[in-house]
Amino acid sequence: MDLPEGYSVKGEYAGNGRLVCKLHKSLYGLKQASRQWNAKFSEAILKYGFQQSGSDHSLFTKKTNDENFIALLVYVDDILLGSTSIQESNEVKEFLDSLFKLKDLGTIKYFLGLEIAKSPESISICQRKYTLDLLEENGLLGAKPVLSQFMDKPGKEHLTAAHRVLKYLKGSSGQRILMKSKSTLKISGYADSDWAGCPDTRKSVTGFCIFIGDSLVSWKSKKQSVVARSSAEAEYRSMASVCCEMIWIKSLLKDFGVKHCEAMNLYSDSQSAIHISKNPVFHERTKHIEVDCHFIREKILTGLIKRRHTSTNLQIADILTKALQPNQFYRLLSKMNIHNVHPAGSATSSDSDKV
Repeated sequence: MDLPEGYSVKGEYAGNGRLVCKLHKSLYGLKQASRQWNAKFSEAILKYGFQQSGSDHSLFTKKTNDENFIALLVYVDDILLGSTSIQESNEVKEFLDSLFKLKDLGTIKYFLGLEIAKSPESISICQRKYTLDLLEENGLLGAKPVLSQFMDKPGKEHLTAAHRVLKYLKGSSGQRILMKSKSTLKISGYADSDWAGCPDTRKSVTGFCIFIGDSLVSWKSKKQSVVARSSAEAEYRSMASVCCEMIWIKSLLKDFGVKHCEAMNLYSDSQSAIHISKNPVFHERTKHIEVDCHFIREKILTGLIKRRHTSTNLQIADILTKALQPNQFYRLLSKMNIHNVHPAGSATSSDSDKV
């Protein structure tokens, strides 16, 4: 690297073009800067008495002798602080302000693209501002279409699909997830899958929803990494995915001081997948998914997971794996406690369309 203008080297290193400068302080913009900031912040907050979560390293918790609880969540340089004591929160802020340049934004209303509204009865979360910003960027009140699966050779049909997504967002920008304050802390999950839904690769899609009580806390829709040879296999792989997520959520609740001693309910509408989890004998139709079989069966035998059958009409994760008729689509949205508080017209063009 070149020395800054005005600096010169004397002695035996003079004239040597291969010089290295040692940085005593991480510079903003370097790829190591964010890692150094995280290491410095973590060291400081741990010295203050916080404990770092093993489930999520960006979460720090502290419990004082008088039973006050503090949770601190950090994302790069954005920090979210929650506590059962206002005094404890103020002390943490003062400590951080003494070490770093801190700006207190007050009670949370907007965090990482999420709008958060609180009341004594519930907390609701939405991304209305983020969605409207996307819509405004593109003349449709929408964002520039990005088709992550078809970036190589996007065609007209892909653009049409992207425009339909934007038109749906136009009518659903006010949708909020409602989390009620008076609810049980029982964890339950819904796992579903289509079979060979991708016309190009014939891979299936895993979809799952996980609830704590009546509150939706985790969901996913993702193409499976391998081709399933049967619908039962595709369903079983989705059950394995939701099991992992439910176990992680239980571990995260433990960091918040919440004990979850009951078995977690896992709902599936596939009788075949449920029978596989019950059958201790492997045969040629299931031996290629042996790892998933052992994983789920172990959690069932230890009492951690309890498998449940649900009808297809009540399978909430169905909304994440396939196209549905509008009535069923909005019925499942309601079961997920998703409500549109700012309706802006219909999301469908006709009653016969699928969402």
